[in-house]
Amino acid sequence: MRRAAYCLCWLLLYSTGSFAQPSIIISTGEWQPYIGAMLPFNGSASRIIDEAYASQQIHVDWGFYDWQRAFDLARDGQSDGTAVWSYKTEWAADFYYSAPIMRSGQFFYSLKDRGFDWQTLEDLKGLRIGVTTSYNYGEAMQQAVKANLLSLHPANSDTQNLRYLLNGKIDVFPINPTVAESLLNEHFSPEERARLIKHPKALRSHTLHLLLSRKVIGNQQRLEQFNQGLKVLWQDGRMQRYLQSHELPPREQTTPAVAN
Repeated sequence: MRRAAYCLCWLLLYSTGSFAQPSIIISTGEWQPYIGAMLPFNGSASRIIDEAYASQQIHVDWGFYDWQRAFDLARDGQSDGTAVWSYKTEWAADFYYSAPIMRSGQFFYSLKDRGFDWQTLEDLKGLRIGVTTSYNYGEAMQQAVKANLLSLHPANSDTQNLRYLLNGKIDVFPINPTVAESLLNEHFSPEERARLIKHPKALRSHTLHLLLSRKVIGNQQRLEQFNQGLKVLWQDGRMQRYLQSHELPPREQTTPAVAN
């Protein structure tokens, strides 16, 4: 009788989740092909995060929002963290930063017939620069804006900025080339794609990270577990494979070193 009662208690505990796998809630936005609710594995960056935590027996629950909402939820501790973001000094007060997940770069796209060229941020003075709301374009750009050197024109998405570029509402738009190629191939015609050109000089090159809220108890340990999981993925070759799977070939056209 005692044995039967013990077994029943065990089953009840198990069925109510007492032995369920630990989980973490990460809020994010759409940034294909790296992150997206409709992408296989939610994108390559999401897959890396999933499998890094899985190696530590932790399950990831994803919440997709606009980028500002995703960031705010994590900062306020309503989600455990957010991904993926570059480093910004003032954010470190609210977040633990993971080891780098991948590298990213932002390059200016413009209309091919514009003959756009730049070497310093001062060369961008007077141009209408498209930016995507809540994205980080680097400290140098921020300082130039504060000094009233640059004129930024925000839009809600990278796709909208590419459309504005084609329609002449902005002059240039900085974006990750892999993201740009993915969006151009999905949402724009061959004729439209042929009108755009990427400048070879990068606005910035930076690493991308998982950010875990300092307001959530236990997140410092979760960060250590994630970093350990990244090491596992590097060691068994999965990181190399997942990063390479979404790298697209460069466009055939590049802007001349000196504008015509």
